[in-house]
Amino acid sequence: MEILNNNSIQNKIYRNLGNRKRYKKPKSELRLFIEAIVMIFTGINLILFLNSIPNKFIWNEFVNESWVNILNGFIQLIDALITIGTATSVVFLIIFSLFLITGGSIRMIRVIQKSIKKHINNKHANFF
Repeated sequence: MEILNNNSIQNKIYRNLGNRKRYKKPKSELRLFIEAIVMIFTGINLILFLNSIPNKFIWNEFVNESWVNILNGFIQLIDALITIGTATSVVFLIIFSLFLITGGSIRMIRVIQKSIKKHINNKHANFF
C-alpha cells in the first residue's frame, strides 16, 4: 500500500505543477520612470524634427515620388528575379543535357560491346 500511496502523492504533485498560475512580476518604479522619460524625450524629438522641415516641403510631391520609387524598386526586383530564374534554368538544362549525353554514351558503349562479343562468339562457334 505504501507504493500506491507514494505514487498517488507523486501524481498529485505532477498534476499541480501544470495548474500553477504564473504571476508576472510588477515593474519597478524606477523602470516605469525611465520608460516615461524615454517616451517623452522621443516625442519631443519627433516634434522638433517635424518643425525643422522647411515650409516649402510639399507632402503630395513627396508621397508621389515615394510611390514611384517604391514601384521602380519592385519592378527592378521582379526583373532581377526573372534574370536569376533564367540563369538557373539554363544551368540546370546544361547539367541535365550533359547527364543525358553521358548516360546515352555509356549505354551505347555497352550495346556495342555486347554486339562485338556476340559477333566474336558467333565466329568462334562457326570454326568448330
